Amino acid sequence: MSVSWKKVTRCVFSPGETPAGSVAGRWDAIFLLLQYSIVFAMARLVRPITTIGACWSFVALVTMLVATTITAAPADKKWITHFYGRVKADSYEYFVVDVPRGVFAVDVSLLLSDLGARVPPTLFLQKDRFATETSFEMAFNTSHQQPYVMASLTNLEHGRYYAMVWGGNVHGSVNNFGVGPSTNMWWYLDFTFRSCHVVDMLGSSCATAPVPLPRRRIHSPQQQATGSSDGRGCVDTVSNPSLFSFELVQPAAYLDVTLDVDDPSNVVVWGLYLNAANPMASDAVQNATSATRTLRVMRPLVGRWIVGVALQRHSAAVGKCNDDLSENTGGIPLTVTWSTTEECDSFENELCPASWTPLNQLRDAANPVDDYIVDAAFSASQPSKPNMTHTALVAYDVQVDPMYAGTSVVVHLATTAHVANFSVFIRVDGWPTASLFDYSFDASQGRPIGTLGSATDPIDPSVQSFEALRQQPNSTTMTAPSFLEFPPIVFPKIGHWYIIVAPTVPSTPSQREWGVAIQLQTNACPPRNVCSNHGTCLVKTSYQGIVYGECQCAYGYGGRDCSSLVYTPRERSGRTWLLLLSNAAILPAAILSWMRRLYVEAVLFVALGVISGVYHACDLNLYCMFPYAFLQSMDFTFTFNAIMLGFIHLSGAFKHAKVRSCPQRTVSVASSCVCRLACKCLCSSRSSS
Repeated sequence: MSVSWKKVTRCVFSPGETPAGSVAGRWDAIFLLLQYSIVFAMARLVRPITTIGACWSFVALVTMLVATTITAAPADKKWITHFYGRVKADSYEYFVVDVPRGVFAVDVSLLLSDLGARVPPTLFLQKDRFATETSFEMAFNTSHQQPYVMASLTNLEHGRYYAMVWGGNVHGSVNNFGVGPSTNMWWYLDFTFRSCHVVDMLGSSCATAPVPLPRRRIHSPQQQATGSSDGRGCVDTVSNPSLFSFELVQPAAYLDVTLDVDDPSNVVVWGLYLNAANPMASDAVQNATSATRTLRVMRPLVGRWIVGVALQRHSAAVGKCNDDLSENTGGIPLTVTWSTTEECDSFENELCPASWTPLNQLRDAANPVDDYIVDAAFSASQPSKPNMTHTALVAYDVQVDPMYAGTSVVVHLATTAHVANFSVFIRVDGWPTASLFDYSFDASQGRPIGTLGSATDPIDPSVQSFEALRQQPNSTTMTAPSFLEFPPIVFPKIGHWYIIVAPTVPSTPSQREWGVAIQLQTNACPPRNVCSNHGTCLVKTSYQGIVYGECQCAYGYGGRDCSSLVYTPRERSGRTWLLLLSNAAILPAAILSWMRRLYVEAVLFVALGVISGVYHACDLNLYCMFPYAFLQSMDFTFTFNAIMLGFIHLSGAFKHAKVRSCPQRTVSVASSCVCRLACKCLCSSRSSS
């Protein structure tokens, strides 16, 4: 087994926190042995296991048992979430895992059925957004030698994680048309949660409670902080580390945390953690020693912040802390304070908007379509019209709920400014800057869209801000609006979005103000810029109710967006010609029908060959004479008609002289139809399996 991580940290537990001989650990080992034995038996029923596969599966069970016995920790509370499923060799399976408050560790174990000749699958995880092959925080790789995984999640945070099991092959690259062995991989996945009974306790020993800190606010960069927010604490060899916590419920320009040690000669280390499940680990946002009195975080994210202070090294000279912190009789007394700067300094040129405009959510439940559950629009009630200056920023905020995690978000922007360029910055759960953002666009990425209100226009005229901007009176200060569409954000990050539109200097000196309106459109399958024009987007729903879009690629193309070629140009050319020439298999039936004066049948057979050829040309993205759905239905109709004609003639229902005098020719006609259908099934570019 090989495990790859986006972040590498030290072990989240110290040696003293993982006793091996606990009663709870032995019972857990017995439970897991029974659990994996059941899975082993189910795997044999699902697919026969070879001798080598059986040996490796048995080794996997024994290894998991030994590892569980050794590493089982006496948590106050423990539970397991089971996932049992299957995944195609070139497909994906998605699910969510929630880590609630109080959980300090999560262990993951993955057991596979017999791999055989299949590519080993991979498990990906990511917090707050769908995990993909290219966007993930943790990846667990399996192999033919070790078809199992057992590890602990590092950098664990409280909140929602999205997991994905990938079959291992490029999406859309497996085309066996249902012939041969199954490509499905059966897997059994466990997430073992270890938690404290008291959710405010932290650490695997569940013995450390953070000291809650009161809040102190700075209203502007020029105003001094007022009020007391001191958090008194003490650190020694027993109570090590000492923890403090506070909640940041809304974004700010700056977060400042200050540490004061009564005796500066005592050296301690300290750090900041955000939503950390186990702040004893080394995944601090910032860390320092007592020589650094203040840690500043620019544009901090909302959430639960924890301050951890610990001794740099254990020393017997450090006494024990007194329960009464006012009496400095032992340990290292200290004070922790925190404050926020609510307004940023516009002179820093770091995107400092004066205010934020909330976006309204618009839903249409009266006209249900495939993705109407997640089909929504977000826009403001009125357009913004600031003065055109270097600091004329337009800012919006909107809540993107977890139900939209499987969608694609398309940003539409309307503006009246004559700008050489402008940028859009988006950050989740925090204010964006030119260097801190989750998504960004510039004017060069925008694509002009059609006339407002047309049948194919994604901008509905009912959107008030766009309609108001379009109907504005002509003036010398503003020009006619232009409408742009940016590339979709696939699988967006959930949370509260903060959006800033930053313009540049206008191209005409006479323009003193500019108008701007923005709209976010969520779709499982966007109407444009999807599947790279080499496939069809399908709306799917996971068993947990997650609605998402997935591309069904055209023959020869693969990947998530169907932008990859799964065959070499030579292979694709050969397969294309074989598929197109397979339509000539109907010619013998047409010629024989014409020779026997069955003119209607001959014309229908020739029409079948032509329709099928045009359909496959469109299917292969060579040329589409008519819409793909229409050609597909016509191909099926004419093929079914040809088969029925052959059987009708064989049955003797038509008392035609030529047919009665030469039944063997009719058999040849039917055989030709069946032959063509067989060629079509073998060469078809779309598998129904």
